[in-house]
Amino acid sequence: MTAALAPGKYEVTMEKLILAFAWAADEAGISQEARNDAAWCIMRAWWAVLDCGGWPTAPATRDLPPAPPVLTVVRDPEPASDRALLEELQGNVRSLMASLSPAPSSDIVQLETLRPRKTDREIIEAYVVSMRRRNLAPTTIEVRGRFFRQFLRAMGCGFAKVTREKIERWLDSGRKGPMLGARARRWRLSTLDVFYRWAVDEGLLQDNPAAKIAKPKLPQAMPRPMRDADLILALEKATPEMRCWLLLGAYEGLRCCEIAGLDREDVLEDVGQLRVTQGKGSKERMLPLHPDVLAALQALPMRPAGALFRRPRCLDRCPPYVVSQRISAYLVSIGLEHTGAHQLRHWFGVHTYRANADLLLVQKLLGHSSPGVTANYAAADPSHAAPTVAGLHVGP
Repeated sequence: MTAALAPGKYEVTMEKLILAFAWAADEAGISQEARNDAAWCIMRAWWAVLDCGGWPTAPATRDLPPAPPVLTVVRDPEPASDRALLEELQGNVRSLMASLSPAPSSDIVQLETLRPRKTDREIIEAYVVSMRRRNLAPTTIEVRGRFFRQFLRAMGCGFAKVTREKIERWLDSGRKGPMLGARARRWRLSTLDVFYRWAVDEGLLQDNPAAKIAKPKLPQAMPRPMRDADLILALEKATPEMRCWLLLGAYEGLRCCEIAGLDREDVLEDVGQLRVTQGKGSKERMLPLHPDVLAALQALPMRPAGALFRRPRCLDRCPPYVVSQRISAYLVSIGLEHTGAHQLRHWFGVHTYRANADLLLVQKLLGHSSPGVTANYAAADPSHAAPTVAGLHVGP
């Protein structure tokens, strides 16, 4: 570029012009494939100029001449935007190619066919719409949307600039220790992989940086039921609302998302049943209504309609993560540091299996999609195997 030229006039070689085009196309959000096609059009037009107006028949591997002539490009000193610069550049190329004989219009990239780049926020919003169309549970959509916003803050860049190395460094530095546990690491990787594959298929992003990151092998999970003495202590000290949550977890086997999703209409006192509508995979189930649970709900007292549990001083439904956080904080506050909300559900699974040894019944009560998951609750209860093991002996 020559500094002595007047503002708005530049002398550039074709090589520099193509580099400038690539930069402008990238800033305007043009896909790599479309950018390459347009750059190829510029190259062919330039070769036609070198050949004195004739359309070249050289193959794609033809090299640039060692010293191409200088092309003068005149434009406004300050274009409105990168996209305006791109439109101007493509307009100049079209004019140049139109003067050739013949002019192959099929090789010209039409700007209106190029998809404008979405912002990261718009990509998340589009993914939320996609999840709703797939009929995912509202709690699942909320959790994933919040996860992607946290992920962007942790990366410090947009989705398009995230690399495999950045993701692995992020996974290796968990908030609760030097490295995330296998289960948390696998969930995050799976969530990112599904999201990026969707974005690539939709043409919103070019690459999937999570595709080649190996997911950790998970050990077989065993239930960790809350101890009976700890549950008794927690129920004694609980507020009316906390007592409802503890009993719904321990006596009905509800997850936090299912507790948060309960409406007054789901408590069917006349038939002694509890309807669960916010289970995993949007599956519904009916449960026997435990008398202690009904008594705790009536002591709230229950609202005439709508959500049973709402945020303090607010009409919004209490979200699942708030239920989980408040239960865990309450248990810690009374000295139970190694317990959490899900251990109430474990308590329910182990004790219902111990009472009837019916694996399919326990599966139905817990809302598991596979009896293989419920079988872990049977493995956690060795009481039925005790007489068999105790009867073993050697000798006559």
